Amino acid sequence: MAGLKTPSIWLDRTDDPRLNGLLSGAKWDSWNITYSFPESTDSYPDSKEAGWNFIPTTEEQRKVALFSLELDNDNTADDGFSVEGFTSLNMSRGDETSATVRIAQSSLPRTAYAYLPDSTSDAGDVWMGINHDYSRPVAGNYEWHTVMHEIGHALGLKHGHEQDGMWEPLPLEWDTLEYTIMTYRTYVGSPTSGGYAYENFGAPQTFMALDIYALQHLYGANYTVNSGNTTYRWNPVDGTTLVNGKAAITPGDNRIFATIWDGGGIDTYDLSAYSTPLQIDLAPGGASKFSEVQTVDLGRQNKARGNIYNAFLFKDNPASLIENALGGSGNDTISGNVANNRLVGNGGADTLYGLAGKDILEGGAGADRLDGGVGADLMKGGAGNDIYSVDNLLDTVDETAGDGMDVVYSSVAWSLTAGRQMIGSVENLTLLGTASINGTGNALANILTGNGGNNSLSGLDGADTLKGLAGNDSLFGGNGIDYLSGDQGDDRLSGGLGADRLAGGLGRDLFCFDSLFRAPGNIDTIMDFSVLDDTLALSRSVFTSLKPAKTFLKTFLSVTGSALDRDDYIVYNSANGKLFYDADGNGKGAALQFAQLSSKLQLTYLDFQLTA
Repeated sequence: MAGLKTPSIWLDRTDDPRLNGLLSGAKWDSWNITYSFPESTDSYPDSKEAGWNFIPTTEEQRKVALFSLELDNDNTADDGFSVEGFTSLNMSRGDETSATVRIAQSSLPRTAYAYLPDSTSDAGDVWMGINHDYSRPVAGNYEWHTVMHEIGHALGLKHGHEQDGMWEPLPLEWDTLEYTIMTYRTYVGSPTSGGYAYENFGAPQTFMALDIYALQHLYGANYTVNSGNTTYRWNPVDGTTLVNGKAAITPGDNRIFATIWDGGGIDTYDLSAYSTPLQIDLAPGGASKFSEVQTVDLGRQNKARGNIYNAFLFKDNPASLIENALGGSGNDTISGNVANNRLVGNGGADTLYGLAGKDILEGGAGADRLDGGVGADLMKGGAGNDIYSVDNLLDTVDETAGDGMDVVYSSVAWSLTAGRQMIGSVENLTLLGTASINGTGNALANILTGNGGNNSLSGLDGADTLKGLAGNDSLFGGNGIDYLSGDQGDDRLSGGLGADRLAGGLGRDLFCFDSLFRAPGNIDTIMDFSVLDDTLALSRSVFTSLKPAKTFLKTFLSVTGSALDRDDYIVYNSANGKLFYDADGNGKGAALQFAQLSSKLQLTYLDFQLTA
């Protein structure tokens, strides 16, 4: 008789309320579990149900039971969804009378029920009532759900919404069909009376994440099924789940509502056939939403959060993680996990988050946002105006095949110049946070923006825009016609070659002239020079007539508009704000303008300093 050939044991409470909410307190004390589909009442000598219009299970009911229980059911694609596929149990067809789990129909149950593991003769028995027609289960309908639900009881799971002795209900936020087939609550907070509120074909198609979690707590985890490089795909037209190209779940309607347990390998969610805006989450317990049409209504217009859910890790073993995800042609959001992920957006304006691990992010066509997260990540934006977020000096941004106007947001020192950090060309760089880090441009017209720290920004070639923002920043324009803005703080601004515009902003700013100049192509404009706060720094290597001096002398400056004696090397015309360098100091040679200031400044020699 059932239960007598398979011993059972009682369990202690756990520290996890999610487990306590599903465990009945008993389990089978064996790794070998048998099942049967009795054909007559002779298999039930002590069963009251067998005396009430006994009927053997239908072929469709047996298919659901086999899908739920064991691996060898003529379709290897669905192995990972079975109890044998995600636990360490060995499930096999047994004797009709003495099998651990016996499944049949009777008119005694009002709906359906099963007996928990125990030492009684009816322990493990599953009875489907005939007052409701359970004979035609199809993936996603109530009948399919009920068969799986009762098998859960037969293996040791209780109702998630109920208190059973010392085993409390699930925490409310977990008490929903999105996490377990063992609750009567279709959505969080839904009533438990009056039957399930979900739409037709709105039931779970598999054991869900907490069911797998609880059954693995009882019977261990299986890492041999789907332990290779497995690819999971879904059909956007009819909702079929495919595993390595073979149909694993064929729903009764175009709905997807299932949980994936994977045994290992480098695995992929491939949604490249979709044009909808995908939300893919590879985190343990995460939900991925593929299509609003394919998302089930759990009742009263409460839609499920997703279509496919990930199983939780068993004892923190990352082998069951899904590593890779391929988006479709819509505007997708894809989030990784702690593994080394490869996330591909394909078409559309996609947002990719690598999170932990050494990830590869590929945006594809469209204006994409790529954030590798912690770890040394490789990010490829592809075509379009892409945004990169980096936080590791070992990250790499690859814009080789791309175009558009791209930007890197970095919380670490970053260079747009081709090298280990950069492959290809990105135009703009913005530093994040408050750390004192540096940013470097390239040959393009860059926009470099500092953060709240003391930054050094170097534009190099091209017509660049440098913005220091907060902090005491050093801005170097380099070659090209640049715009430098110090903003807050005591900043150092050096335009370099080209006719640059310099704005110190707030603070005591230093405007440096340390590049060889040739008027009129190298006249810098200082837009906000203040004689109260700011200083003009002249390099002796450029202003060679000043080289012998250690400090800027009062006699070096003329504010009359022309050099009058032999050491009037710097001439300020207060009428028009032009600032000249007169190499001979007496006006005989041609003075070269090197800066444009505001007119009528009360400029004195104290507004200058000499540098190397």
